[in-house]
Amino acid sequence: MSTPAPERPPAATEVSPAPAVVEIMVRGTPRAERSRRSAQAVEVLELERAQRSSADLGEVLARGSSLKVQRQGGLGSSSRYSLNGLSGDRVRFFLDGMPLELTAYQLGVANVPVGLVERVEIYQGVVPVKFGADALGGAVNLVSDESVRSTRGSASYQFGSYDTHRLSGTARVYSESMRGFARGSFFLDRSANDYPVDAQVFDDAGQVSMARLRRFHDGYVGAGATLGVGLLQRPWADRIVLQGYVSDHGRDVQHNGNMSVPYGEVTYGRRAAGGNLSYRKRWGRLRLDGVGDYSLRASRFRDVSRCRYDWYGRCFVTLPLAGEIDSVALDRHVDERTLFGRAELSYALPGEQLVRLALSTSFVKRDGHDDALKADAYDPLRAARVLVTSVLGAEYEVTVGKLAAVAFTKVYYQRSKSEERLLAALTRTLRAKELSAGAGDSLRWNLTEELYAKGSFEYAARLPNADERFGDGGLIADNARLHPERSQNINLSFGLERWVTSLGAFTGSVNGSGRRVESMVVLLNNGGYFQYSNVLAARALGVDARASWADRRDHFGLQGGFSYQDVRNTSKTGPGALFEGDRIPNQPFLQVSARAFARARDLAEAGDELELAYDVRHVAGFFLGWESAAANGSKLTVPSQTVHALSLSHATSVGAARVANSFEVHNLTNAKVFDFYGVERPGRAFAWKLSLEYR
Repeated sequence: MSTPAPERPPAATEVSPAPAVVEIMVRGTPRAERSRRSAQAVEVLELERAQRSSADLGEVLARGSSLKVQRQGGLGSSSRYSLNGLSGDRVRFFLDGMPLELTAYQLGVANVPVGLVERVEIYQGVVPVKFGADALGGAVNLVSDESVRSTRGSASYQFGSYDTHRLSGTARVYSESMRGFARGSFFLDRSANDYPVDAQVFDDAGQVSMARLRRFHDGYVGAGATLGVGLLQRPWADRIVLQGYVSDHGRDVQHNGNMSVPYGEVTYGRRAAGGNLSYRKRWGRLRLDGVGDYSLRASRFRDVSRCRYDWYGRCFVTLPLAGEIDSVALDRHVDERTLFGRAELSYALPGEQLVRLALSTSFVKRDGHDDALKADAYDPLRAARVLVTSVLGAEYEVTVGKLAAVAFTKVYYQRSKSEERLLAALTRTLRAKELSAGAGDSLRWNLTEELYAKGSFEYAARLPNADERFGDGGLIADNARLHPERSQNINLSFGLERWVTSLGAFTGSVNGSGRRVESMVVLLNNGGYFQYSNVLAARALGVDARASWADRRDHFGLQGGFSYQDVRNTSKTGPGALFEGDRIPNQPFLQVSARAFARARDLAEAGDELELAYDVRHVAGFFLGWESAAANGSKLTVPSQTVHALSLSHATSVGAARVANSFEVHNLTNAKVFDFYGVERPGRAFAWKLSLEYR
């Protein structure tokens, strides 16, 4: 084990003739190697080649990692990510250690420009205490810009089907004389998302039939920017960075949860702004890392139309009351203020030992108003709602010969306050406090230079977030009575890091996992709205395997992945007991992916590269509801889905810049694909991307 060093110029590294995982995992930075060789159950993906692709970051992760991705629609729609059978907020996302929801990328990973991220660290199961997070399934850390002692910049523009446009850029300027830097990034996304779907329509005789129609009210626009300045190697700080960010997203809502009712004017939007200050200082063996952040997030949900729309986009009925969803007019504005802080203190003991103590705390205050209500009407959004969450963790790392271990303990605390209406004008204040503890251990044993084994166990808790407790001001209703989830997690894996033979370079890994979750929080579909509830206990068993091969010159390569997750309801009391033993619905249990590529170099000039790549991903069919709740002939399922993609890219150097063009066909065969509620997603789509990079 080695402890992190203060920021310094990156050392030159020898480029391996065969990367560890062909397309994504390119051998490179010492910090990435240190993460791979730690006792943590971590998977590291480096994204140098992926930055040329037209696939967004969510798609890149789905193709090249153990993280499983389910999309709800086109650009700007929600996505669900899962690790080892656990999904939702049980898997936490970070950008350079900062919770992703406290950055400019409010809508999640798919909105983060691939060009912004240098590598991705995927922690399966056990989440290191340095993140100060409560998660059951694992954590994903996007590392954007660790080595700041250089001037560089990049930009990309992408155009694709369904009137999709994506523009992004990053830049950094470093001054050796001032020992400081300035950096910034931005993105601008737009899409009509007017892809064709099969929908139920009425003919002139009032008969229902299926028709192939384009979505007409699913547009999305998103934009964001980040700007920061930093100083290095000062007497009072090794590194200090001040950063601010803004973002704005707006999207149309096309239909209800199961696509049975189309909407024509329902909209949702969110604006956010904030700033953070990060600090690092080392005194001999002692090191302090800290960050503080303040953010303001304003959401708006609007449903005030008195039209009932059909799938042709026509207003065919005037409603007696405003409100397409539930005959109730809604013009909701929700403001959320978040104050977040995290401090980490680490001390390097003699030998390869390290102790770490980390504390993170967030204070969330939410209120709002509904402009569609009468002036004298009770407005539940005006009630102030407060959520305070703290996670304290202690960790001990040690390496003895070929064995490395990390033992840790965590304490979770949450306090919430909200207001609930009873009868007439009577209200009451709901207060709740939760205190939980957890502990675990991670081990790594280096069997040979290339072969290793890892194991981990953790008893963990996850505290409900603000959206789960208080709703999102839109389609998700509040539930202030939620309790924390608790889970026992176990992982066992074997990996082949890099085995070079005369036939080429091989890598591979097999990971087995087990999860037992109590008080599982589930998002339930209540017609037009959704609500989170503690309704289940669950057991998840899974196997995830990945392998890759590349020839010694890296001209040809293959990569494949397999994931099987058996997630079942184990509830013995409550409403979930009726379906004990059933698979948890709306979750695929089997996913298989594969990739093949061919590369040619120095075609038109020295240093250029042409690559042809083929991807395929198969998702087995899964249940939309409880398996035992329906007769054998009427079980609702999402059918199996197989999606193919083909891409062609070319990269060359123009002066000090690297220029890349890529063209990709997604869903090559135009297969029907669906989200986790059985709603149809985009079919065949084309995308072209131009990327420029200066280093």
